[in-house]
Amino acid sequence: MLKKQPVPIKIKLLFWSILGAFSLFFAELFSGSDMFPFFHFWGLFVELSLYTLHLLVLAYIVFNLGKPLFPSLYLAGTIFGMYEAYLTKVLWNPPWGDALITIGGVGIIETIVLVLFWHPILAFIIPLIACSYLLNQFSEIAAGMPLCIRKIMSAKKSGTLFVLINAAFFGTFQSTNAPSAWFSLLSCPLSAMVLVILVCLWKRIIKDCNYNFLEILPNRMQFVVLIALLIIMYIIMGRFIRPEALPDLSSQLTVWLIYGVLLIAFILSLKRSRKIDMAAKGLKIIRPSFQIILCAIIVFTFCSTTGRLFLSNWRAPILLSSWFIFSVLGMSAFLFSLKHTLLDMKTSKKL
Repeated sequence: MLKKQPVPIKIKLLFWSILGAFSLFFAELFSGSDMFPFFHFWGLFVELSLYTLHLLVLAYIVFNLGKPLFPSLYLAGTIFGMYEAYLTKVLWNPPWGDALITIGGVGIIETIVLVLFWHPILAFIIPLIACSYLLNQFSEIAAGMPLCIRKIMSAKKSGTLFVLINAAFFGTFQSTNAPSAWFSLLSCPLSAMVLVILVCLWKRIIKDCNYNFLEILPNRMQFVVLIALLIIMYIIMGRFIRPEALPDLSSQLTVWLIYGVLLIAFILSLKRSRKIDMAAKGLKIIRPSFQIILCAIIVFTFCSTTGRLFLSNWRAPILLSSWFIFSVLGMSAFLFSLKHTLLDMKTSKKL
């Protein structure tokens, strides 16, 4: 039997770059924090590196120490989101104003939205799902999603409607942070064009080759290098980005406590995931067509542009209602992940 050749490093680097680009696209462009992340130095070399390193390190851990079930992926994403503490200092001192509610010096709403929803869902899980089907049709990640999500992804009409509704919602949300209607009109199409070029380049290079998700992720030595780079990035960015916003030790202890809870939950979810048969979770997932993706870009752009032109006076209500929805979704996903980690482990011990 012939030994399978390892994936060439140039193929891996391209895949990692695309994965990081999708993460940057969904996390920064959807929020309006960076309307053109691929068109300036900071976006290309700092933001892209930050998202790519987090995603690769955490995905490596999930795939090598467990299985890509939703609780494991989600809890990995919450650890991803905790960079909003020591790197950006947002969890302590948001740049847009004082936190509404604080406990131990940490903004509660900011933590729920950014750590429990935005980064685990938009910066981690959705990019993994998007790349798994646009690049090579991997099935592992979609199979690990909750049943309700898999049913949506397996039905063409409901899946299309789900994508378009979310495009409209996030387009409207982005309009609240857009500097002008021109930014809203151009940001999504131009950034999506970059992603399309990357995906086409990938398909041209790999041709008929078929890789599974695990073998295209970093190997052990590459993982060590990537985690070292991530640590260096934390040290440098933590030192030079808003150093005046770093609070006293008592407020930092609260963040350490949050890290501890999330890490323990993540480790337990990995342990539990190893006992799950992924083959038993099959539903045929429909791959989104180019037409659906194009429609989503148009809907997003239309809602962002019209929102910026005609809903400026409604900015505060839109923001408040959006953050409320994000908070509810974040808490629901967190409690769902804890339930399926802790209760299932307790049941398995009894059995």
